[in-house]
Order: sequence, then C-alpha cells, then structure tokens
Amino acid sequence: MVAIKMTARNLAASGFRQAFLFLLTLCLFTAFVLFAAAQDNDRQQENPLVAQANQVQQTVEIVNRLSADASLGDEALVGASVKYQDAITKARDLIRSIDEQSTEINNRLEEIGGPPEDDTVREPDAIATTRARLNAEKSALAVAKTDLEEAISAANQSLEEIAVRRQELFAEALTKRTRIDFNLLSRAANGLVSESRSASQLVSNWAHFVLREKFWQALGSAMMALALAIFLSFNFNRFFGRHLERGETDPDYFKRVFTAYWATLLPSLATAIFLGASYALFQQFQLLSPKIAALLYTLFLVIAGLVFAWNFCRAVFSPSSWNWRLIRISNKAAKRMFWLTFLLFAVYALDYFMDSVDSILSTSLSITVVQGAFASIIIGLILIAMALIKPIGHGTEETPPSILHQGDNWARWISIPLIVMGSILILSSIAGYIGLARFLAQQIVVTGAIIAIVFIGIIAAKELGKEGVMANTAVGRFMLSRGYEPYQIEQASLIASGLFIFFILAIGIPLILMQWGTRFEEITTFIARAFTGFDIAGLRISLSGILVGLAIFAVIILLTRLFQGWLTRSVFPRSRIDAGVSNSIRAGVGYIGIAIAGLVAVTSAGLDLSSLAIVAGALSLGIGFGLQNIVNNFVSGLILLVERPIKAGDWIIVGSAEGTVKRISVRATEIETFKKQSIIIPNSELINSQVTNWTLKSKAGRVDIPIGISYGADARLAEKILYEIAHQHAMVAKTPEPNVWFTGFGDSSLDFLLRVFLNDIGNVVTVETEMRFEILRRFAEAGIEIPFPQRDLHLRMENGGVSLPGAGRSSASDQEKSETPVSEDTPKAKRRRRTKGATDMPHSD
Repeated sequence: MVAIKMTARNLAASGFRQAFLFLLTLCLFTAFVLFAAAQDNDRQQENPLVAQANQVQQTVEIVNRLSADASLGDEALVGASVKYQDAITKARDLIRSIDEQSTEINNRLEEIGGPPEDDTVREPDAIATTRARLNAEKSALAVAKTDLEEAISAANQSLEEIAVRRQELFAEALTKRTRIDFNLLSRAANGLVSESRSASQLVSNWAHFVLREKFWQALGSAMMALALAIFLSFNFNRFFGRHLERGETDPDYFKRVFTAYWATLLPSLATAIFLGASYALFQQFQLLSPKIAALLYTLFLVIAGLVFAWNFCRAVFSPSSWNWRLIRISNKAAKRMFWLTFLLFAVYALDYFMDSVDSILSTSLSITVVQGAFASIIIGLILIAMALIKPIGHGTEETPPSILHQGDNWARWISIPLIVMGSILILSSIAGYIGLARFLAQQIVVTGAIIAIVFIGIIAAKELGKEGVMANTAVGRFMLSRGYEPYQIEQASLIASGLFIFFILAIGIPLILMQWGTRFEEITTFIARAFTGFDIAGLRISLSGILVGLAIFAVIILLTRLFQGWLTRSVFPRSRIDAGVSNSIRAGVGYIGIAIAGLVAVTSAGLDLSSLAIVAGALSLGIGFGLQNIVNNFVSGLILLVERPIKAGDWIIVGSAEGTVKRISVRATEIETFKKQSIIIPNSELINSQVTNWTLKSKAGRVDIPIGISYGADARLAEKILYEIAHQHAMVAKTPEPNVWFTGFGDSSLDFLLRVFLNDIGNVVTVETEMRFEILRRFAEAGIEIPFPQRDLHLRMENGGVSLPGAGRSSASDQEKSETPVSEDTPKAKRRRRTKGATDMPHSD
C-alpha cells in the first residue's frame, strides 16, 4: 500500500523482496510437487480427480507455511490471498466432478448388484473384480472429497486472517506518528544534499556512457519517437481537429462536454504515446541501467500525468471562453480555479516523483517524512484557497451574462468539505501523522480526479440520451442518411447512453477501489471468478455462461424470425392455405422457436433443469388448489408480450373501456382513459374478448365528417370547398387522398360525407374541430346554408271550424296535402301566423 511504503521505506523495500521470494518459493514447491507426481509410478494408476485433489491440498499447505511469516507485507499477503482463492475455486470444481463420478459409480454398482447371499453360489471373477475396483474408487473419491472440504475450510480461515493482518498493517501505517522537530529537519536537509549528489552522479555517469557508447542509438531512438509523435499529432488534428474548434457562441452542454473530452484526450494521448515509445526504444537499444530506467519511467509517468491534468483543467474551467465552461462560474473565478487545481496536481506529482527517487536511491526515512509533510501542508492550503474563491461576480464585464446575480459564495456542500479536508491535512502533518496525511492527500487528488472524470462522463452520457441530441451529431446524421427513422435514432441514443455509463463505471470503480487499498490482482481475480462461475445457495452462476446463453437465445430467435419471414413471403403465397391457418402456423413456429431458444439458453448457461421440474410440479399443485385464474392471466400476459396484439401507447377499446395502454404486465394491463382514469384489465380478457386496436399496425386512421347543405345551394361548390379544406389541413395525410361523397337526399338537406386520413389518429378530435370550424366559415362566405330540421303548421277552414291537416309532418309534405290557405287579412290568418311563429322553433335530430 502506498501509505505503508511512504511511512516505512525500509520495510517497503524488504516487502518487495519478501514478495518476490514468496512467489519464487511457491513456484519451486509447486514444480517439485508436480515433478514428484509425474515420476511416481503408483500415482499413474490412481483416479485423476484424486490426484488433482491431492495437488490442491498440497498447494494450500504450502501457501499456509509461506503466509505464516509475520513480516510479510501487503503485496505478499495479496498474492497469498489470490492463491487461496484459486485453490478454493479449483477445489469446488473438483468436488462437483467427484459427486458426478460417484453418482456414476453408484449406478454401476446397482447394475452389478451385491455379492450372492448363498456362499455355495460362485460369482464370476470379472464381476467380483469390477465390484471391488468400483468400491475402491468410491472410497478414494470420498476421502478426496473430505480432504478438499478441509482444504476449503482452511483456505477460508487463512483468508480471514490475511484480511485482519492487512487491516492491521493499514491502520498501523495511518496511525504511526513521527515527531517533527529540528533534528528531523536537520537530518532531512543533510540527506537531501546527499541525495542530490547521488542523483546528479547517477545521471552524469549515464549521460557520459550514452555519449561515448550509445550516442547514435540514443539519437535514433529520440528521432523515431519524435517522428511518431509528429505523425500522430498531424493525424489527430486531421481527423479529430474539428472537435476541438470552439467557434459557436452558445453551444449546448453535450457539445461542451464532447469538445472538452477530445481537448483532454488527444494531446494527452499523443504525449503518452511519444513518452512510451521513447522509453520502449531506449530499453530496446539497452540505453538504460536499472536505476535510470526506474527514474525515467517515473519521470515520463509524471510528465504524462501533468499534461493530462493541464488539458483536463483547461477543458473544465475554460478560463478564456466562458460559453464553453462546464461549470457556471465567472471568468475570474475560473482562472483562479484553473491554476489552483493544476497546482494541486503538480504538487502531488512532484511529491510522487521525489518519493520514487527516494526509493530508487535508498535515502533516509527523514527525507520522506519531511517531504510528505510539506506536500500535505501545501495541498491543504490549496484546498482552503479553493474554498475561499467567490465563484460568481457582481455583474462586471468578467461575469457571463447567464449567471449574473446568483450569489457570491460556493455552496456549503462544496466549501465546508474543502476547508475540513485542508485543515485535516495541515493538522495531521504538523502532528506527525505523515502516513495519514499522505494517504488523505492521495485520495483527495487522485480519487477526486477520477470521481470528477466519472461524473463528467455520466453527465455527457445523460446529455447524449436526451431527445434530439444524437440526431444532431455525425452519427445521427449518418443514420438519417441510411434511412433510419427518428424514433430509431432516439432508441439508439438511449442504448448508447446506457453503454457509455456502464463503460465509465466499469473503469472508474476499479480505479477508485485501487486507490483505497484494493490490489489489481484482487480485482482481476474477482472478475475471473465472476466469469468462470461462483456458487450461490448450491447454484453455479457464471457470467460467461449467462452471456453465451443470451447469445444463443438471440441467435435462435433471429433464425425463427427469418424462418417465419420465409414462410410468409415464399411458402404461404404459393399455397392455397387459408389466411387464418397460415397465421396460426406462423404463430406456432414462433412459440416453438421461443421455447427451444429458452431451453437451449438455460442449458448453455449451466443451469440445472431438474430445478425447473420442481418448480413446474409446485406450479401444477398450485393450479389444482385454485390458481387457475392467476395462471390464465399469467399465460395471457406472456402471449401479449410475445405476440404483441397490443402494446404500450396503443389506443384500444375493450368492452366499455376505451383509452391508451400505459403498461402491460404478466398479470394485468393498465389502460388510461381520455378522462385520465386508470382501468386495470386482466390479461385473459384481452386474449379471450374482442379488442379494437386503433394503432396496431400504425397510428394512421380515418375520420368521417358528415355535413348537409340546403336544397337550393350549389352542391358542386360545396364539394370543391370540402376538398380544399381537406387538402389544406396540415394533419391530414396526403395518401390516401381525401374523399367527398354525396351520400343522399335527406328530409331537409343534401347529405355529404368528408372522409380524410390522419397520420396520427390521436389527433382526431383536434382535426374534426378545426375542420368543422373551417367548413362553417367557408360555407358562410360562399352563401351555402347548412339547414336544420323544421316544422310548418298550416290551418284550413272546414264548416266554420279549424282543422290541422298534416300536423307534425315535414313542411314539404304539408305543402303537398294542404288546401288553399286563408286570406292573410282575416283574424284566423293572424292566429295562423301567431301559431306558426310559435311552432317554427329549430331543434336537433
């Protein structure tokens, strides 16, 4: 661990040697065991599983003896824990194989049967020999299984002890106190002078050697690395230079993050490749001694880190361009944050380089202590200075217009932690807890940088997943040019966003864990175990098996869909099979394909199908006790999810319920009515009842608008106006074209039907309303009357009385059957007019 190495350099150096000796001894013991097993003639005839079990047990015993050394460092303990984990994994695999082979032996013994009970009956020698051999193998496997279980128990106990020892070492390194006084400072100063002389002498000797012996090799290596760097820079600028341009005045956040990503990655990558190529060429031409190689490696690593830090700080704070800044602060605050953040990285990098130099030159511990104390104090002061910056100005010219008048101080959740962490670093350094201070400084700088990068990456991924963002990128424009629909691009953006977040977390989380003491070997061992398999409640789970099972499932489903398409396109059209029968055959093929894909995928994933038989038996028992309805809805839900007669967002009518499908589960389906009511319908009703789906194949639909005009109006003009209204409406589809039908002669009107098609049937109410308003306006301008039903009452005189002929009939019929009306000047005519005025009131049909 870095804190241990920094606080106890001599122990760290010895720890490396002990780790090397530990691994070397382990390899020698393992080789000896394997060689002895290969040379032993007796072992050649024993069961291979028993031999492997003996090897695992011997490996655990060897690791136990080697890890018992109390002076082992953290790295050696991690190596021992990895060996224990490997042994446990192999032992469990062997136990599983032993159980399978024992089952086979028992089956064979049952087939052979026991020895005859009657002693007078002689059994064939072959059968007796076979039974004896099988019983011996069975006993040997049982003993091997017991030994493996004991080895697993011992390994687990040793792992717990190693974990405790590592925690103790970690706590000891953090809590170890060194007294800071004048004598320590004096020894550190003298040691620093001596170290400077040693380093200068080392570099001088190397330079003289290179100039005398390897000048042309060194010059050629430098020129080759420089040529590679120039080539890479040229091509990076050629292919990715447009992503570094900051010409827009108001870019969106995704473009800012994307540009910051390329502005950080490209220069840092070019620098890293140049330094790596130089180091590799120097090593290839044998220009470096061991110490010089270690110094040069550390120096190149520090330079690459500082280049990355410089570009990252410029990308985040953007001191000269506030509109490309990733955080909302003023220009003055951005400049200060840029320099302080880069200074933070520079101080930590310099401390790391000096610590590496101390380790290479084997300097005194006082130099390391004083150096770590000064670095921690400076880092603490930088953190406090960051907390005291006022991020927002007072409306000056340096402040971006979008963040004026938003306050002057950092939020408390930013400033208070910075002040607290800086104070802890300073106080712990002054008190002499250098290990704790350096460990906290490392977490603040390195872990903080990793968290910041992960956070910015997640924000960029979320921005990429927003609606319309990917469509404006080069990938989105390419997909549009290839004929993809906008909704498909949006789906691709969501998938890309999720994969981007997963990729960022898959890299960031292990890096953070490594900063907090987790070794790289532990992470790789965990990943390997996850892919190769681990046991949970007696069930073997393997990520690789799961991925293989999913891949097989997808391939079989794809082949099923291709086969269904071939049936639909080639077989069914050439045969005279009824459409319903062909549809049933196609659906049946789909169900069979899904069943086969599921079984093969489960088997490939390594799951035991016998457990599924137990579940099926329990399910059958539950059905017998009254779960028929639940299972019916469950199966119906599976059919809905697979066959998809309805899907989320469809407009359906089921019985008296009408609305939009919101969610389909395996038990019930939720429908939201147009009154915002939620109706839960069991899936069995959707399967067994008649369902009207307005948007099954597409969202297109037809709208019929009936309209009537008076008998005296121009019918052709009305038809023309209706066509114009239909063609001019933006929501009406161009194909199929609108139609106007003259449907008949009504009682009081000439009846027409305007029929139009919509791309989205969800707009039916809006389209009907707008078109009716437009029809009313255009007919009024053209003088076309829209009639309404009305009744005329006619009176006639019969023998001095008044009768009401044809009362209640339409006006046309009354005119045909009535006689000559009375004079308009008589009192009865006046009463007739008053009666007519009272009865001629409009009303709807």
